[in-house]
Amino acid sequence: MTHAELAGTLLLQLVVLLLACRAVGWIASKFQQPEVIAEMIAGFVLGPSVFGLFAPDLSYVWQRSHEPALDPALSADRLS
Repeated sequence: MTHAELAGTLLLQLVVLLLACRAVGWIASKFQQPEVIAEMIAGFVLGPSVFGLFAPDLSYVWQRSHEPALDPALSADRLS
């Protein structure tokens, strides 16, 4: 996978995640519930247990093959 494809996939993942969090947060605020809890629920729904069950055709968005591109960012806190 090229760098451009990885960047496009990462952008798609961020957009999907942010839109889902905002939508579920908005719904929660209508019921006078904390948006933070709703955003955690959105993260759970986007995970493989729910998203993969109900939308398996769209599972390419969250492929594990994209994770190596994030290794430098994920290991930034491990300064050794």
